[in-house]
Amino acid sequence: MTAGAAPPREVLGRRFRLLMGCLLLSTLGNGLCFPFTSIYISELLGLGSRAAGGYFIAMAAASFAAALLGGPLADRAGPHRVGALGAAALAVGYGMLAPVDTVVPVLLSGACVGVGFGLFYASIVGVVDAAVPESGRRTA
Repeated sequence: MTAGAAPPREVLGRRFRLLMGCLLLSTLGNGLCFPFTSIYISELLGLGSRAAGGYFIAMAAASFAAALLGGPLADRAGPHRVGALGAAALAVGYGMLAPVDTVVPVLLSGACVGVGFGLFYASIVGVVDAAVPESGRRTA
């Protein structure tokens, strides 16, 4: 090795690649689901585009708030527990959307889904960090 040359990097490993692949598929599925959620709320439920927009606004606001709280919570309680709580909130939120016929439950569903996304993605940071070998992490 020459002076000033960086040491060879360790391969991140199969676990990391599998985790990133699953996260990619999950994010792709979420992105494909959003337009159909909008169509479902506005057309099939007959609540119009304002209700669909309200759903996504509630989801974004709740996701932002939950992510702010979810990071420190994942540090204390563990990322797997917070991720499971986020996944449960997602399931409940999407389940709440099925039987609705007015705007208020749509907004509550959006908020619940947002909490789920916020907690789930806040917990992913700790899971990814654990999947990367110590030599592959940067220091701040």
